Amino acid sequence: MEGFTRYALTSIPSTHQVVSAKVGFTVQGAVTGVQWNLELRDHGTWTTLTSAQWVPGASLSTKPLLATVNNVVTGSAQTRSYLGSDTLVKRVTRQDPFAGSPTTISTVWASSRTTAGTSPVSSEKGIYFGTVSSGEASSLIATTVPINSLNYVGGASIQLTDGTHVWLDLDSPSSPSSATLRYMATDQVTTGDILTFTFSDSSSSSLSVLPAYQNIALCRDDSDNLYVMGKAGGTTNSLYVRALTKGSGLTWTQQAARVVPLPAYADGSVNNFAATWHPTSGSGHIMLAYSHRAGQGASGQFGYVVLNATALLGSGTVLTTSGVDPTWMNLVTPTGYGQYTNDSGTGLDIASTANQGVIFTYQADSTARAGSYSLTNAGAVTAGTAFSSFGSKTTYSTVKFTRDGNSKLRIIPIDNARLALVGKGSIQIRSWNGTLLGSGDIWNQILGSLSPDDAAYDGITTWDAVYDRATNRIWYYYISSANQQRLMRTGFSLSTYQVTGDEVVVNSAITTSGTNTSIRVSRGKLNERHIKVDVANVNGTSYTTFTTYDSLNVAPSPPTLVAKPTFNATEPETFAWAFNDANTTDSQTAYRLQIQRVSDGVVVHDTAKTASPTSSSTVPADTLVNAVAYQWRVMTWDLADSAGAWSPYSAFSTVSAATVTITNPAADGTIINTDSVAVTWTVSGATQAQYRSQLTDAGTGTTMDSGYRSSTATTVTWAGLSPSATYTVSIAIKDSGGVESNPGYRTFTTDFVNPMQPALVTSVGDTYIELVVTNPDATGSEPDVDHNDIYRKRTAEPATAYVRIGSVPPNGTYRDYAVQSGASYDYRVTGVSA
Repeated sequence: MEGFTRYALTSIPSTHQVVSAKVGFTVQGAVTGVQWNLELRDHGTWTTLTSAQWVPGASLSTKPLLATVNNVVTGSAQTRSYLGSDTLVKRVTRQDPFAGSPTTISTVWASSRTTAGTSPVSSEKGIYFGTVSSGEASSLIATTVPINSLNYVGGASIQLTDGTHVWLDLDSPSSPSSATLRYMATDQVTTGDILTFTFSDSSSSSLSVLPAYQNIALCRDDSDNLYVMGKAGGTTNSLYVRALTKGSGLTWTQQAARVVPLPAYADGSVNNFAATWHPTSGSGHIMLAYSHRAGQGASGQFGYVVLNATALLGSGTVLTTSGVDPTWMNLVTPTGYGQYTNDSGTGLDIASTANQGVIFTYQADSTARAGSYSLTNAGAVTAGTAFSSFGSKTTYSTVKFTRDGNSKLRIIPIDNARLALVGKGSIQIRSWNGTLLGSGDIWNQILGSLSPDDAAYDGITTWDAVYDRATNRIWYYYISSANQQRLMRTGFSLSTYQVTGDEVVVNSAITTSGTNTSIRVSRGKLNERHIKVDVANVNGTSYTTFTTYDSLNVAPSPPTLVAKPTFNATEPETFAWAFNDANTTDSQTAYRLQIQRVSDGVVVHDTAKTASPTSSSTVPADTLVNAVAYQWRVMTWDLADSAGAWSPYSAFSTVSAATVTITNPAADGTIINTDSVAVTWTVSGATQAQYRSQLTDAGTGTTMDSGYRSSTATTVTWAGLSPSATYTVSIAIKDSGGVESNPGYRTFTTDFVNPMQPALVTSVGDTYIELVVTNPDATGSEPDVDHNDIYRKRTAEPATAYVRIGSVPPNGTYRDYAVQSGASYDYRVTGVSA
C-alpha cells in the first residue's frame, strides 16, 4: 500500500528562516483493529508518476524518512490532518543530509507494515492523499520568520528590581554561534557583559538554538538572581537551564548548567520558551511554558515544567513537575488544518503575581487561548481557569487575537488584580482569573485614515507594550507607517478602558535606512521610568539592533508635610516631609523649603534647590523669631530631575515670650501628704487664653494630660495620687493668638498611707443620683477616714476627666442634682485621712 505526492518548493527568501514544516494528508484504512504507522519518505526525483515509481516494501527503508504518524489508522474511518518533523525542515531548507537535493520534493507514502514486510491481512488496504480537503492541491507548509537581530532572543529582556536592564544579544543573527547576557545600569551609561553562551548542537551542557523568535527565555527572582533557559544541545526534547547568583553591585556568579528532560514528543524539536518566577518556598519556583516544531502528532506538542530555583542556585533536584496540554488551558482539540497548538516559535507568553500565573498561546485553530494556574509552596500546579475563547479577528474593529506565525502575543502584568493580553493590535484587560474587564483596538488609532484592514500590520513583531503605573495606561510601541525610521507609542487607559488617542514620537530617527522588522521591550515587572526599546533593523544583508531609552517619568506629587509643633526658635529645628511620586521606585534627589511669616506673607527662610535624598531640612538656630506664627511648604525633585509642585502650606508657631512659674508645689521635691494636689501658677509676658497640664508618674512612666482648655484659671487639681510616688507636673499656656509658651515644671513626692478603700452604691432618684458611701474600719497602720471626696465624669469621657463634685463624712450619703436626664455617668470615691 503506497501513495505518491510531489511538492514544488517555493523559493525561500534569503532574508527568511524556516521555523517549522508540515504536510497535509488524508488516510483511510479498511480493516478494523489493525494499527499501523503512516510514513512519508523522500522518493527521489520522479516527475511523471508511473508504475516504475512503485517501491518494493523491502526497499522502502532505503528512502529517507521525512515524517511519521503513529497509530493513525485503526479502522475504516478517514483521518485528515498534518504531520511534520525536524527532518522535513531540513529537506525543505536542503540542509544535511539533503544538501544539493532538488527543489521539488517527490515522496512516497506507505504503511509501516509495508516497510516491515508484514503480510497484509484479508482486504487490508490504505488510501493516501497529500491533502486535507478533497480537490485541493498537495500541501506542504513551511512557516518562516524574517531574519533579524532579535530572532532567537525576542523574549530575552528583563529589568532588575532597581530598573537595571538585562538582556541577551546574538553574535550573528543569520547564523548565530553565541549569545551574550548584558546589562545597562539605571544611569544609562554603565554597561557590562555578564556571560556569553556558546551554542552547540551536540553538547547537552550547552544551549542549542533553532530559527524561532523566542528560542531562549530569561527571567529573574526578587533577589535579582538570573535564569537562562532554552533547548539543550544533543537532543530534541530537553531543557537547558543555567542560574546566575546575584553578587554585590552588578555582578553575578554562574551556577552549573542543568539539563531537564521534557515530556516525550517525537520528531519535532522544542523551539519556543517563556518563563516566570514565583515566590514559593525556599528560593521559589520557575514556571516555564514551551512548544515544539511540528512533529509526530499534536498531543504533547505544548507543555510546561516547574523548576526548583533553590536547586538551580545550589544543588538538588531541579524538576518539580511537568505536564502537556493542561486541561486548565482548555486548548482547542487539534483537527485538520493547524493541528499543532503552537509550532511557530512565537505567540507564547507567561506572567505571574505571587503564586498565581497566566499562560497565553496560539492554539490549533486560528485563535489564541489563555489559562491561569497557581503553584503551591512546594511547586505543585493547581488548575486555574481557562479564559473564554478570543475568536478570530476579522476586522480591526473587533478585539480578538488571530493566530499568525510571524507575530507574537504578550501578557503585561498590571497589578495583583489585573493583566493585559496584547496581540496584533488588540488588547484585553482581564483579572488573573480571566474575567474580562475591558478591551480595545489599538490599530484603529495607529492606522488613522488608512484602510482599517491594512495588511501591513499583519504578521509582524514590530510592536511591543508596557504598563505605565504613573499614568495608569498601557503604552503600545510601533513603527510609524508613514516613516519607517520613526518609533512611536500610543496609549490605552486603564481607567476608561479606551484607546487614549495620543501618538507620541519616542525617537524620530531611531534608524536612518533599511527596514525595521521587530521591537523588543523587557518582560515581567518593569520600572516605567526606564524603558529600553530594541528595534531590529534589516538593511540588505546587515542585521542591526538599534536601542533607545524611553522615560515614562512623571514629576513628583506634592510632598506630605509632617506637622510641626511649637518650638523654641533659639535652637535648631528639623522640618520633615514624605516624598510622593507615582513612578515605580522613584526617589527624591533635591528639595526646596520655604518658611513664610503669616502676618505679612514675607518669606523669611528659603533653602533654594538643595541636592539631597533626605526628606528633611534643619533650620539653624535664631533663623526665626519666637512668639511668631509661620507657615511652611516644600517642593521636591525626582531621579529624572523633574520638579514637583509645591505642597500646601502648613502652619506652626514659635514659643511665646510668656513665662510660666508654678507656685504650688512651691519647690521641686515638695512632700505631698495627701492623694491630691492643687497646682497653681503665674504667667508673665503674655495673657493666658488656654492652659494645659500634664502629670507624669516617674515610677510607671504613665502621663495624664488635660489637653488645652480655654480658660484663664491658674489652678488645676490632680487627685487619685499614689502613695510614696514621685510625680512631675507641667503647665503650658497659649495666648489669644494661639502662640504656645514653654512649659513650667515641678517635681514632688507623695508621703501618705491611703485609708481603706470605701465602697460606693449608686441609685437613681427622680431628679438626682444618690451615692451611699461605706467606709470599712481602719486596721494596722491605715489612718481613719476624715471625709470622702466624690468625683464624677460622663461615661464616654476619659479617666482624666473626673471632677471633684463634693465630699461626705464617713459612711455618708451624697445626692448629685447636677445631672442631665438620659446621660450616663461614672463616679469615684476616695477616702481622705485627717
